[in-house]
Amino acid sequence: DPSTGRPYSTVIGLEVESGAEIPITSQKWCVGCVGQVAWLADGSGLLLLVLNPGLSASVQIWQMSYPGDETLKITNDLNNYSRLSLTADSSTIVTVQREGAASIWIAPQGEASRARQISSGRYDGQLGLSWMPDGKVAYTSQESGVVDIWSTGADGKDQKQLTANAGRNLDPWATPDGRHIIFSSTRPTASASLRSIWRMDTTSPSP
Repeated sequence: DPSTGRPYSTVIGLEVESGAEIPITSQKWCVGCVGQVAWLADGSGLLLLVLNPGLSASVQIWQMSYPGDETLKITNDLNNYSRLSLTADSSTIVTVQREGAASIWIAPQGEASRARQISSGRYDGQLGLSWMPDGKVAYTSQESGVVDIWSTGADGKDQKQLTANAGRNLDPWATPDGRHIIFSSTRPTASASLRSIWRMDTTSPSP
């Protein structure tokens, strides 16, 4: 991107005979965030798979008009979609929906036979977790609709959301003194980086 100096992903067309590139859209996404593309039968636009790091951690199906840059989100959930194809008249989409699950378990002294589940969220801990010196666990969760950092007691009680309304927050790591949690976040910064390192105070976490 000439304006920022950062690499990006976009969608272009190629003329079959000459191989010349044809601009399809002026929209830009993060590197690797655009997946398969499929033209609509009437040529009025296309469908594409997009991961938007500013929202959830999932790949969704979008529709983009052509010519023009108008976009419409076709799917809006926490699942991931891969592969994309249309019937000849574009009346039906076929795709692969991928669904996963993660929860936090504790195994006293590492004994698997004594392991017990302490969280019930769909994706708890999937994108990072860390023991805290006070015996609590800092972990990622998508209960709020995006990836945020939460904490819970070792017994699964006293669950508390620590970040909110500030991009995707992941990879929590508690400092040895327990005063801070270090994490990565996609929240906007002066440098406009896609992800940066942040620190929060555990006694008064800032959203």
